[in-house]
Amino acid sequence: MPLMSSTVYSPVPTNCPQERSNSKDSEGSKMGDPYPPRRTMLVASDERQYSTSSWLSKVEGFPCGASIKETYHGICIVISIFSDMPSRHMMHFLFVFISYMLVVLTGAVQMQLVDTSFFRAVGLLLAVLLSLRAKNAVSRRQKLMAGVLDMMNCAKNLLYLVHFNPNSRAKLRGVLEFAFLEAAAWALPVMEQGEDVADLNDLPEEYREVAFVLRAKYAAHISPRPLFMWLRELCDELFDPALATKSAGPEKMDQISIIRRFHRNAEEELHTLFAKFDFLLMFRENFVTDQFRWMLETVIFIYVVLYPWCVCTESNLVLGATTVGMACVFYGLNSLTEQLEDPVHHPQGVDLKKTFKRLFEELDRDDKMREYSRAWLNDAKKTGARATEDLHGKFEENFQVPKRGQVYADMV
Repeated sequence: MPLMSSTVYSPVPTNCPQERSNSKDSEGSKMGDPYPPRRTMLVASDERQYSTSSWLSKVEGFPCGASIKETYHGICIVISIFSDMPSRHMMHFLFVFISYMLVVLTGAVQMQLVDTSFFRAVGLLLAVLLSLRAKNAVSRRQKLMAGVLDMMNCAKNLLYLVHFNPNSRAKLRGVLEFAFLEAAAWALPVMEQGEDVADLNDLPEEYREVAFVLRAKYAAHISPRPLFMWLRELCDELFDPALATKSAGPEKMDQISIIRRFHRNAEEELHTLFAKFDFLLMFRENFVTDQFRWMLETVIFIYVVLYPWCVCTESNLVLGATTVGMACVFYGLNSLTEQLEDPVHHPQGVDLKKTFKRLFEELDRDDKMREYSRAWLNDAKKTGARATEDLHGKFEENFQVPKRGQVYADMV
């Protein structure tokens, strides 16, 4: 019986076809072709910054194309950072401009009216405060990434614990996706009416009433945490001891050990899932107090406003350009830090909705991949082949670079 090599797939694991910049025809692919880059699971809140337009795709093939693409992306990111400045610091810039105009109109450009030691002390204090705040903001974002990845791994592990029963696995998958989308919506600092991302109609019929009661109630500010607590009861309900111990020996102790191991592993994963959900609630709160935020902005304001009164060796034009540049640097860094401190709601953060949706899409794709590999191996065994490394190499030869628009749709 011939091997199942008629269907063309892409290498596993792989990106979806539309994410490849230079896709080749599937007929020209060989085993030696490099795998495409691994798709990141954590999705940025604003993917438009990282999208490549048509003209960039054409330029990328030139010697300096990669540099041009990187520069273009960098400019887009810098623009996004400074886009929040006018709404927040317009009054500050106005007073800085007034301070500069007073220096010019009073003829104090060549006069030093502010003590240099005081100016340096304020600058040193400002550098320490900004660096400390930026360090804490980056650490906060990294902790969010680690917590989200832990939640995703817990979901994968829970689904694997019930792999012996496909029906139970499908039910648990639907409930987990619903609960994760509820958590993503609840973690947002602001939740508008009608912004629900989880749909009760996607749940199995027997679980909709429970989910209706336990899900988040945004109008009443009720958390969906009971929905996660209910997962413990659901796992106990979906666990079938007869199927789980089917592969065990006749010894009764072996069966008891399998049952105990399931409950212990499930409890550990659920405990981690609860803890990481509670960790997400921290991002609904302000990271720094209003006192600290205003104190830092006041120090920046005093430093930039007094700068024209401290310098006495520059012309009017150079002094104005330097003052504007200094204001943009300090207020830009402060704006960037504020965005990093809230990685759930800003473009530099993580879009939890898209991330969790992509998680379950990846799980479905991986399941289809394993089904296909199992069927491929069964066909190979009928021809007398054995499961060896060489056979696995032949298996991957059947996975060719996909054409644009091709998806995993014809899995066996």
